Amino acid sequence: MPILASNILLMQRIKFSLYLLIVFIVFGNGTLKSQTLNPKVSTMFESAIDSIEPQLPVVSPLFKYHLRDVAVCKAPGGKYYLTGTTDDNWGVAEGIRVWESSDLKDWQMIGENGFVWTFDKDASNDAQRKIKIANGRMIRGIWAPEIHYINNDFWITYSVSGGYGSGLLKSTTGKPEGPYEDVKKDGAMVKGIDATLFKDVDGTVWYIWGPGNMKKLKPDMMGFADNKPPVFPKDARGKEVGYEGVNMYYKNGIYYLMAAEWNTESPKKGHVFGNTDVNRRTADGRYDCMIAMSKNITGPYSEAYIAIPHGGHNMIFDDFDGNTWATMFGNDEAAAQWRENAALVQMKMDGQNRLIPVIPYPSAATEDMPVLFVSENGNNTNGKSWKSAFTSLQNAVEAANPGTQIWVAEGSYGNNLKIDGKTALYIYGGFKGDEKVLSERNELTTTKLDGEKKTAHVLTIVNSEYIRIDGLTISGGKNIGETAKGNGAGIWLENGGESVRFVNCTISDNYASKDGAGIYVTNGASPLFVGCDIVNNEAHNNGGAVYVNCNADNGYHTRFYNCNISNNKAQENGGIAWFITDLKQTGTLRFVNCLLDNNFTLLEGGNIVMNGGATLLMSHCTVVNNRGMSKGAAIVQLGRVPAQNRIINSIFSNNYGAALFVADAYEGADPTSANKWHWTEVQNNLFHNNQTLSLCRYSYKAEDYDNVTELNAVDWASGNIEGDPQFIDIENNNFNIKQTSSAIGIGTLKNAFPVDNKGCKRFSDFDNTDASVDVGYFNYSNQVSFTDN
Repeated sequence: MPILASNILLMQRIKFSLYLLIVFIVFGNGTLKSQTLNPKVSTMFESAIDSIEPQLPVVSPLFKYHLRDVAVCKAPGGKYYLTGTTDDNWGVAEGIRVWESSDLKDWQMIGENGFVWTFDKDASNDAQRKIKIANGRMIRGIWAPEIHYINNDFWITYSVSGGYGSGLLKSTTGKPEGPYEDVKKDGAMVKGIDATLFKDVDGTVWYIWGPGNMKKLKPDMMGFADNKPPVFPKDARGKEVGYEGVNMYYKNGIYYLMAAEWNTESPKKGHVFGNTDVNRRTADGRYDCMIAMSKNITGPYSEAYIAIPHGGHNMIFDDFDGNTWATMFGNDEAAAQWRENAALVQMKMDGQNRLIPVIPYPSAATEDMPVLFVSENGNNTNGKSWKSAFTSLQNAVEAANPGTQIWVAEGSYGNNLKIDGKTALYIYGGFKGDEKVLSERNELTTTKLDGEKKTAHVLTIVNSEYIRIDGLTISGGKNIGETAKGNGAGIWLENGGESVRFVNCTISDNYASKDGAGIYVTNGASPLFVGCDIVNNEAHNNGGAVYVNCNADNGYHTRFYNCNISNNKAQENGGIAWFITDLKQTGTLRFVNCLLDNNFTLLEGGNIVMNGGATLLMSHCTVVNNRGMSKGAAIVQLGRVPAQNRIINSIFSNNYGAALFVADAYEGADPTSANKWHWTEVQNNLFHNNQTLSLCRYSYKAEDYDNVTELNAVDWASGNIEGDPQFIDIENNNFNIKQTSSAIGIGTLKNAFPVDNKGCKRFSDFDNTDASVDVGYFNYSNQVSFTDN
């Protein structure tokens, strides 16, 4: 293995091993009394989450236009040019459009209505121009065109659907608007799709296509330099690098090979799962940009790492000022920040020379950040010490500059905290009032925001980014407003993308006359909750614990890891959660390592309701004692196509209703082939003593699957069993499992989270894709740290 690849691999594994070791040391092997984690353990869990789902900044589309496979080049005159796949993805396209900009912000079409090449005017042969019929569709797509300025000329690589292949166009005038002619006029240059160009440091121009095939072009670029087979880069283990949408970037002696990867692909089909030691499949439905690195263009390459989540099929380039950018377009049907619009993400090199997105502020405070103090016993002067602490948390928030910590001593601090237009604010509760370092906090100390049953929103966070709420109790909200004013009671979240997170918080005893009693999420918010207790909240309408309105850019997923969501009620639907989106915006609701216990919904939608194209990912959850109606779903009403629902490695016990899961579609067909898509997968779950008429209901076909035998007989379900989970102490809410539990060893590594609710590792061999794990949030097996291997 080359030094570059081995160093990256070693550092990744050491880092991952260290945080699992620390988790184990801190938490030990004792019985879990509460699902909420102490602060030290949560830090380790956050490291695990961030390794699987690397953070993205808040990013907005450059302009609103249906556009995929985005490519940008720079050219003389300080101009940038952009192109990509337009028109109907799987239908009949007109041609290739190009946009121009001088600042990467304002873009204008060039050519005739943006077209620089069309099938009708410019196609060089009948096969290229022909409209085909496949699976009842008319198909003639122009896929992934890329404009390049190389050797003083403009070139466009392109692919034509229907098996035609990929080609290369050259501008006959030397201008970006063309006209363009095919280098090879009688047919495609290669079979395969996703072609691109790369000019090496020695002047050689490579034609790259498919999963990474590479061939040198002639010096004039008017054909291949020889008839040799293409080179296919490999990593140090001999595995092929790349899956689709491959592109190349070079800087400081390192070649960066980008490849798009669906993390729902099987281990044998994709490069990533078999070659990386981070099990990113927990975050299902993503189309990621993976990057492998090498000092030679043909390899060997390092193991790929997740460079840009949701950023698959992109390119990286430097602007005229030397800044590095990556294109992205949001291909995920399950969880993109937006769908099929062009955007740019600024990139930087980390300490390992990896290209990663520029995140303006970290998710947790660093030691060098200034601290403002809040205490009921302070003298309310400047907040720069415990003695001079503010007595009002709101005053501290108003006084805080970007990158400020706020330490809050035990006590109760008002009933209407508002964080509006703030950046990089880190609020930590749980202090006695004499601590000098953050680690001295006592996890049992309570810092409370109390609505006292008279405040509509106990905590409001709007138009703010990089906000951390850690160790606070938010309770006592009572919102009795009419119409939309009655939404939310405990927490109202608006905007901020995925940069807002709650850690070790309790959201309890809140009431909303409309929706979202505990938490209301809307207008571009994608919060992360880690180790939180969300209990005893009630909505008169929908979403007792949480209501998510996925209705704007960057509001694409709300995530709960290691949370206890219990005793919540909805007088209509969604005692646990109500998630609504449209078929264009999509979005994902994620429960991983969670306890969902004793929640109630009055109508027939279920305790989790997914509306529109919303996707549910439930992995390693323990779901017990929840109540629905006798005619409706006990647990979840799943979203419509194109939702990609995954219910995996979980325990369902003592739940009541007509069916555990209801969906209008479990499988469908690829639009350009006969291959089946599984819109919903129900795999490797344990079912026990559920008082339901069926496990799953397929509403589109009016079919019910009453038991695991019937369920496992369909294509989209497998590995499910019936058996007793043997919880340790149900009466005292200890849902950890005994040594004789049926939950042991029946899970799949697919979508397995690396650690359980106690911080113990679930598996030791990342490369063994056939390994089994325990299901539910607690892992009885392998309760050892990495040092025990």
